[in-house]
Amino acid sequence: MLSITGKDRIRRHGKEGSRSRRRAPDLASIHVDSRILGFALVGLLLLAPLPLGSNRPWSWSLLALLVAFVFLAGALVKTDRASEARFARAVPLAARGCFLGVCCWAFIQSLPLGLASLAHPGWQRLAAVGLETTSLIGLDANGTREALMRLMSYAAVFWLASRLALDRARALFMSYGVIAIATIFAFYGLANHFLGLEWIVPGVPRQSIARLQSTFINPNNFATYANIALVSAIAFAASPLFSRDNAGRAGFRLTANAVASPRVAFLSLAIPVLAFASLLTGSRGGLLSLAGTLAFFSLLVVFRAGNPLWIRLLVPACLFALFGGVLVVSGDYSLARLGRGLGIGDTRLAMYDITLHMIADRPWLGHGYGNFEAAFLAYRDGRLPLLVDKAHNTYLEHMAELGLPATLLLYSGIAVILARIISGFRNRRRDRVFALAALLSAMVAGLHSLVDFSLQIPAVAVTFATMLGIGAAQSVSSRAPVVILDAGGGGQRNQRSQPAS
Repeated sequence: MLSITGKDRIRRHGKEGSRSRRRAPDLASIHVDSRILGFALVGLLLLAPLPLGSNRPWSWSLLALLVAFVFLAGALVKTDRASEARFARAVPLAARGCFLGVCCWAFIQSLPLGLASLAHPGWQRLAAVGLETTSLIGLDANGTREALMRLMSYAAVFWLASRLALDRARALFMSYGVIAIATIFAFYGLANHFLGLEWIVPGVPRQSIARLQSTFINPNNFATYANIALVSAIAFAASPLFSRDNAGRAGFRLTANAVASPRVAFLSLAIPVLAFASLLTGSRGGLLSLAGTLAFFSLLVVFRAGNPLWIRLLVPACLFALFGGVLVVSGDYSLARLGRGLGIGDTRLAMYDITLHMIADRPWLGHGYGNFEAAFLAYRDGRLPLLVDKAHNTYLEHMAELGLPATLLLYSGIAVILARIISGFRNRRRDRVFALAALLSAMVAGLHSLVDFSLQIPAVAVTFATMLGIGAAQSVSSRAPVVILDAGGGGQRNQRSQPAS
């Protein structure tokens, strides 16, 4: 018979315990490959436009759920301290604070605070007729939280893009992914348009047989989506012109080598397809915002000191020829709509007038984030139809919903990010194209938002957030000196103090 002594039991128990401890999962040691996350993010961008631009409750909820999974996986990506320092510079603390403040305020608007002085007048009117009410700053708590879910999803996509794009190869992959995906949907829209199909997807009729809208619910929304990809493609095609190494004959050789690359062969296909599809939407806001952005881009080329004179004259001429040629080929419909004006008719002017009255009534507290449609019903008059769910001006709508202070906070955060990107475009020697593509995307989307609501469509918003995140990440050079706090001694040290690129 075998006997086990007390020491043997302790030794045996210790070995088994050590094995069990080794087998226990250590969450701190679980890491996700950033390359997989890059593919996952591009996959999300591919899925987003499919169900009507994710502009339905089920589709934007599904998109938010998928973004949350990828975001949580992104938190498990292992990064070194230098990358963390670069990310802190690319996305300044001020921008994060502004966004957090807006989210907190929007959530407060949906809470039953029990303060009559802050409650929306709509609740007081309901209480006056004997109905049981819950006093909120906003009108619809569920609508506010749903809108907040979408906003946080866009911020999560921006966070993922800016983290992943710290690596130049992934930044290129995601940028070209955005352009390629938009080109695919432009091809689909062109096929749908010229085949004369009466639906955009089975079961969903087209808004107008004369206007291209691809898989989006509204042609104007697709115009913004296509324009973001179009101006990004133009930026990448012209990237050698903005390199600080581009001077004289060296610049000519650089340009010639770039033109011969497979990437430019792809861009030479994507640019006319995206331009053709964009103009066939018949969106006047899309057309004019694109024209304004291309004019700004032409000025950048003309006043770029390192470019030879023939480049300064040739590039604007090519852009003008491309824009004019596609406009003419796209048919009389686009020209006829442009001839009818900017699209700011009596209906739009009535919307803006009523929205300004809404802002004047509650300038500090707002009517509740995501509550524009509910609040508008109390102000609507005979000039407008029964249902108005958007202000057709994103900035005015945010002022009406969030109030002026929170709207200022929201756009201050975006302005901080854009200032970081502008700084990167001005100061970097290489890879300035990422910042340029982000700036052009912001300009074309921001201009169109003056007369429409495309950035409130989830598929457009996540695409824009991706380009903005890439531009922010690549606005900080990997060779720039970064200061890293020493956790052991509480001091600080410099790392990678080579010249900035």
